[in-house]
Amino acid sequence: MATARQASLGRQGLEHPSRASAAYTLKRKLAELPGQKIYYRSKRARHNRKSTDEANPPEATHGHKSNMEDMGEEFVHINGASGTLTADSLKKEIEKLKAAHAQFEKDKNELETARDEAKKVEEQLNYKSELLVKRLMDKKQEDMELESSLEDKLLKAQQEHDMLIKKQQDLQRQLEEEERKKAILDEEMEITNVRPERQVVFKGALREGKTKNGGTDIRPKIMYPMSGGTALITFEKAEVAERVIERKEHKIQIDECFMRVQASAVELPMPSSIEIDMHVCNFRVMVSNIPEDIPQDRIIDKLEIFFSKKKNGGGEVEKCEFLPDSGQVIIIFGEEGVAQRLTSKGVHTFSVENKTYQLKVTPYVKGEIKDLQLRDSICRKTVLLTGIPDIMDEEALQDVLEIHFQKKSNGGGEVELIHYVPLGKDAIAVFEEDVE
Repeated sequence: MATARQASLGRQGLEHPSRASAAYTLKRKLAELPGQKIYYRSKRARHNRKSTDEANPPEATHGHKSNMEDMGEEFVHINGASGTLTADSLKKEIEKLKAAHAQFEKDKNELETARDEAKKVEEQLNYKSELLVKRLMDKKQEDMELESSLEDKLLKAQQEHDMLIKKQQDLQRQLEEEERKKAILDEEMEITNVRPERQVVFKGALREGKTKNGGTDIRPKIMYPMSGGTALITFEKAEVAERVIERKEHKIQIDECFMRVQASAVELPMPSSIEIDMHVCNFRVMVSNIPEDIPQDRIIDKLEIFFSKKKNGGGEVEKCEFLPDSGQVIIIFGEEGVAQRLTSKGVHTFSVENKTYQLKVTPYVKGEIKDLQLRDSICRKTVLLTGIPDIMDEEALQDVLEIHFQKKSNGGGEVELIHYVPLGKDAIAVFEEDVE
């Protein structure tokens, strides 16, 4: 009910009731009484009347009416069937109006309270709205930062992906290179396993003892060039050679004459590291197990005819070359692939002069020294003598040298070997590894 009344008062603009509104309500109530006649005059009418009265003073008989006008602002006189309104009825009406005014005040207070509550709710809603807007802005900022971070991560991931792809490609190339090297090594191993046959025979020479590792002993041989007027002496003990070298110059008596010779150490270049690049020739093969009882020219012709036939796996032969030191034959083909076809079979049955032979065909390997490092090695037991004059027979002078350097008084000792080269001649001395 209060809400309806508040709405009614709001529509009528009665937020603040006043005395004028109360008088207007009293006028309306009086008008509802039966048989009543209400005289109402506005302030402007009263003002006009007052001006007229001042111009024409009222008579004594009108004094009562003037008093009535002084009692109120708007109401002058009430006539009706029931007569003049009594003081009790006016009092009751005033009480009613007071009650209505009190109700109006109550409604006003309720409206003010509702207004204050609505204002508080509005403030709360505004605060929540501002808070929500702030949260939305913060959320939007977070989303933008997250999106930027995700874009950075995506870019970084793409870069890492590209880097991994590049690394994978590099590794793939390295793998292919390693596989290529492995294929070359496998081919070299195959070459080692299918080396050509070389015929050897035991000639009856024996040496006591055994090799260090119990297997085949392969020792290097060094060729040392000797010029005329020099000699090489090898002693049984290294300390004897050291004494002879320390004296440097030796005076050797020959009958009533003397000759002076210089003694020095023998320095030999020994390989400390060697790198050989080997590869298989695709147009050449090495043929071993060649018959020795057939003349060289005839066997060359027969081999050229045999390996030029397709049924034997051969092809066009450009050249056949005989190697006298090994007794092997090099065959050069004009087509690529023939050599590989022959070496893959390995052994070929060869018939000549009603005899059958098993020829072994192996790859022809070309070797090239890529790196060779040498170191000087001193022969501990050998001494080089230089400055020897040609004053007597070669054999006699060699005996004189041997006798002189066997004497301890000359700083010498037991001589194991001596070789003299007279002036005008050259020689090659072969040095082998000293196993003692």
